[in-house]
Amino acid sequence: MSEKQEQMDWSAWFSTYGMLTAERILARFNIHLPPGELSTAAHDPRSVYFQLLRVPLKNVFNGIILQQAHDYQIYSQKLFIDYLLSGEDTKDKDQPGGIVREDLEQQRTGLIEMGERFQVLETSHQILIAESQATLIALSKDFSSLLKTATDDPGAIVNKLASYVERSEAINIDLRSYRREFYDAILKVTALLELLPDYRTDLQKQAENRETLAFDAQIGEK
Repeated sequence: MSEKQEQMDWSAWFSTYGMLTAERILARFNIHLPPGELSTAAHDPRSVYFQLLRVPLKNVFNGIILQQAHDYQIYSQKLFIDYLLSGEDTKDKDQPGGIVREDLEQQRTGLIEMGERFQVLETSHQILIAESQATLIALSKDFSSLLKTATDDPGAIVNKLASYVERSEAINIDLRSYRREFYDAILKVTALLELLPDYRTDLQKQAENRETLAFDAQIGEK
């Protein structure tokens, strides 16, 4: 990622999550800055504070996208729960809607498999949080030494955290992909259910379920 793109992304994230999130992150390292100084330092890639905040904020950002993907996953599962409870899936294949029911079963199987892969990614995300936080805490324990390192060799801290940044960005790409895939699954399943001649959607329950999807699904998209 170019420095210009990094700064653009950082500004967007900082604006979204605000000073409070940055303050809480630095507080974990026993670092406390006045709001004005924090705002300036957090936007300067040359600042040691920027480097300390960079990976944690990426992880926070990824956590939001992960939750959105999870909400889509849960919604799609609820569609199938209602469908299965209706008994529609037990009908003979020769009855009206047989082909649609076969397509729904393929979608259900695919959703289960996708959920298993998504869980693996979620675990990778949690591992990255734990590992990067441990490294950052270790770095910040001797803050005077950290500041000296940042002054004498600005690239040292960047290099030490580079692998975490790369992993975070890779996870971000995968999370956004799953968010789209779960959303597409919702569209496909909904369209198939509407093709069943005897199936009726509970509109009230549908409206209640959709309340959990009231978020900006474009977060993180370039």
